[in-house]
Amino acid sequence: MDEHAAYFNNVATTCRKCGLCTAAQSESGCCQIDYADFARMMLDAIDRDEFQDVTDLVWSCTLCGACTAHCPAHISAYEFVHRARCVLNPVQPAIVQKFAPMRTDLASSSFKQLRKTRKPAFPDALCEAGACEKLFFPGCSLGTYEPELSARAFAHLKDTDRADGISYECCGNPLYLMGDPALLRQSAQSLADKLQSHGVAEIVVACPSCFSALLGYRDDGILDASVAITPLPVVLAQQGLRVRPDDLAKAGFDTVCVKDACRDRNSGTFAASVREILGETEAVELAHNRRRSRCCGSGGLVPLYDTDASDDKRWCILQEFDDTEASCLVTMCANCSLALRQDGDENIVHYLGLLWPS
Repeated sequence: MDEHAAYFNNVATTCRKCGLCTAAQSESGCCQIDYADFARMMLDAIDRDEFQDVTDLVWSCTLCGACTAHCPAHISAYEFVHRARCVLNPVQPAIVQKFAPMRTDLASSSFKQLRKTRKPAFPDALCEAGACEKLFFPGCSLGTYEPELSARAFAHLKDTDRADGISYECCGNPLYLMGDPALLRQSAQSLADKLQSHGVAEIVVACPSCFSALLGYRDDGILDASVAITPLPVVLAQQGLRVRPDDLAKAGFDTVCVKDACRDRNSGTFAASVREILGETEAVELAHNRRRSRCCGSGGLVPLYDTDASDDKRWCILQEFDDTEASCLVTMCANCSLALRQDGDENIVHYLGLLWPS
């Protein structure tokens, strides 16, 4: 029995079939299946070498983790679906090819192509000679989709001696989502080697997914254990940066609500710091927030496989936002910003855009 089959076998016996995951799936508009049944389906598919029955379950999952946020058996949906994708990846090349634009290890990736047309304001410190003790790591999404905000955040960090350089490297998360562990390991090791060669002692991370990925590399020994990994909003909150109600009013907003990031649901680190940065701003909460937050639809590379599933999740968030009657939806993830305002909504703003409006 290979390692993935052994994992699914363990899940099949560990899952208590308590119904907490299926209740969350129903609430989030996902396929409803507990992890014991899902694991048995995976084992049967592996045994028969026939994966059609599990294909949609595996590739349409946004890996948000809401279904197992309160799992008494501590089964990780993120790990489960990643392992399932590792099984399906080699035998479903036509599906895997859909994710080619997210191959951040290639020069042809969408992120790298977009950055060619949007010249960054600062050079990549990991591509330059010399040491860089404190590094700002905006992540692919913020660095590509919100380059001005990345530049303003870095300029502030540099001015306050919290960063010496910025890097536009990828954390490797898209390769993880594709279910390609060999490419992921290669990408992670390449990043770790660059960080070590430049003497990076602290990484200030803007993206919740990057933060989670980098912590994982450190736990796995790929990154040196001495490297500090600090969320950007924690730094900004500690520095006393706050959104001023007057500036919010100038932008045409009076009340706000926060779209929490899926990868932050367990620690709540970004959630707490972003709310602290909002300061005295009048805030209301979405019906599903913090640990119960819903996915914006962009997670798990799902938009490249199943646009209907992605759109359904996006509309659920937008409906919840409408129900609050708040004038501004604040995101802490650039992917959420891009997904939720694809219809042109100008009242969906990354929190950095409230600190440093254009």
